[in-house]
Amino acid sequence: MTQFIRKASLMMLFAFAFIWQALGFAPGHDGLYSLARFKITVLPKFEPAMNTDFGLYWNNTPPGTLKLTSPVLHDAPGSQTIIGLSDLITNSLPPDPNGVLVGDAPYQTSVFETDYRSTKPSSFTGSYPEIVTDVYKMNLTAMTDNNPGHLGDSCACNQPANLPTPWALRAGKGNALPLCPGEVKETPLNHWMSFFDIFCEIDVPTIGTLYNIDPLLVANDDIGNVLPPNVVYKHEDTPAGAGAVPIYFTAPGSKNSVSWVKGEQFGYITLAGHGASFQCADCATFSAAVDQIPELPIHPRVPATSVWGLIGLGLLLVGAAFWIISRKRASTVA
Repeated sequence: MTQFIRKASLMMLFAFAFIWQALGFAPGHDGLYSLARFKITVLPKFEPAMNTDFGLYWNNTPPGTLKLTSPVLHDAPGSQTIIGLSDLITNSLPPDPNGVLVGDAPYQTSVFETDYRSTKPSSFTGSYPEIVTDVYKMNLTAMTDNNPGHLGDSCACNQPANLPTPWALRAGKGNALPLCPGEVKETPLNHWMSFFDIFCEIDVPTIGTLYNIDPLLVANDDIGNVLPPNVVYKHEDTPAGAGAVPIYFTAPGSKNSVSWVKGEQFGYITLAGHGASFQCADCATFSAAVDQIPELPIHPRVPATSVWGLIGLGLLLVGAAFWIISRKRASTVA
């Protein structure tokens, strides 16, 4: 019976490998065109730095809930989004626990299970055939006009720059930023589902560069059966109930008498959409799809990296307490 099960398992793996090759999937990397759009709810402290700037897409209705909406961002001239792909493997079985090579030179990385900083979507549990992925490099940009009424609905592809700096979004190891790992998994309908943990930098004109510490998880439950897909990935609420993702300044600055320090929180990313295999000509279609994505609620939380800082501080305080007690005992004995 055991021998039969082993033979059946091998046959299944060969079958998956055959399907992998037949559908055109291959380990290596894909270069694709991308579009992106996002919304940021700004903390009240920074509203005075925003309300007088008509070079940004903003909405402050009702007062105290200022939302910054990006235009549609597209690949910077001469670049594409690079997605790394592993060979077909089985989740939780070797080589998965020991790290998986993703992509090919010069776009190769290694992805470990510990690299997934978010809680994976509920569909990605147990043992299943998968392709490990990563966003190796993404460089998106957008020029904007000075119309405050657009509120991000305008497609800025190929528009002249009317701001000193354009909007921009960067992600991936190829930009010397944290790894953005993901997975592709087969669905019961012989299609595939996919997700990514995104760590990015966002340039906001006249404000500066922002970054996230907690992962921005984007996913799509049906990407078809061809890679790269032509779908819209949307921002997911994971772990369940975590809500919008905090975003922070990369450097100190000031504007309109409002000052901030490096690492200070600017607001929350409440919505993010990424159009895979979308170009500027698809801008209106992509924007309409993003408009259907609900914004995530805001729940203040401690950044993931700060948790270890708090643990370290707690251990330091415990050590100090023991030292004080030991000193008191020593002085009593003396």
